[in-house]
Amino acid sequence: MSSGVGFAVGVTVMPVSPPSEWELVDPEPLPRLGEPLSGWLPARRSAAEAAGLLGQIVVAEAQLAALRAELVMDLAAARPAPVSALPGGHGAGAVGPGGVSEFLPDELAAIQNCSRAAAVTLLEHAELLTTVLPGTLGALAAGVLDRPRAHAIAAEVAATGRETDPAVIA
Repeated sequence: MSSGVGFAVGVTVMPVSPPSEWELVDPEPLPRLGEPLSGWLPARRSAAEAAGLLGQIVVAEAQLAALRAELVMDLAAARPAPVSALPGGHGAGAVGPGGVSEFLPDELAAIQNCSRAAAVTLLEHAELLTTVLPGTLGALAAGVLDRPRAHAIAAEVAATGRETDPAVIA
């Protein structure tokens, strides 16, 4: 016996491009501005979990410091010193690596939201890490060496001069 009720299904076929490998299928929600990062973590953490997270933060800060040094030098390479003589004599006002615009520290200070003196120090340390201390930069990028120690090494090399024997620096 049939009741006379039926169902029909309609199907439409359309060509669809596969998603790009760079597209996030299910993106995580972005943190709201001003929301503390601790809000993303479980409310209760054991001492071991807190210690583990602190260790991860140290490694992440080191890797970010290495990236910052490389980006500062990229910016320095994009800001060459003018070819014509500067007012006030040869190299007047020049700070930082040779061949770099004297205005780079000011631009870097604006980008980093820091003082000009801090920007000059950052520029000097970035140049030392990328040119004189590539091993230190590599350890920093790997997270093996923490940021304060890497900057202390760069500050010591800056204070003693670049004329120091590379074997001593290594």
